[in-house]
Amino acid sequence: MLFTTPFEGVVIINRLSGIDVSETDEQYHLHVSGGEDWPSLVEWCVEHNYAASKISP
Repeated sequence: MLFTTPFEGVVIINRLSGIDVSETDEQYHLHVSGGEDWPSLVEWCVEHNYAASKISP
């Protein structure tokens, strides 16, 4: 967000991070904290051979 005028209020920056993976014989379950960067998450999934094309926000 770009502020072009003075802002009076509270700004919250989400810096929660972490990716937890659990798996079964048929699927993977990723629990991704809200502060993770989406493009970096997709890259991480590709590097770990998870089906990034089936990931949705």
